[in-house]
Amino acid sequence: MTEPTNTRFFSLSDITTRVQQILQPHIGKLFWVKAEISSGREKTSHKFFNFY
Repeated sequence: MTEPTNTRFFSLSDITTRVQQILQPHIGKLFWVKAEISSGREKTSHKFFNFY
């Protein structure tokens, strides 16, 4: 039997907010986040992506 995975999902805005909290004292207010899309799907007018 396989162990259950405890996958946690975070919104991109939550991730960038946390990155900003960590980096702001060192680099200032502006920064870019680069991510590679591994897959995506569309539902009505919304697009959902998975990132590597």
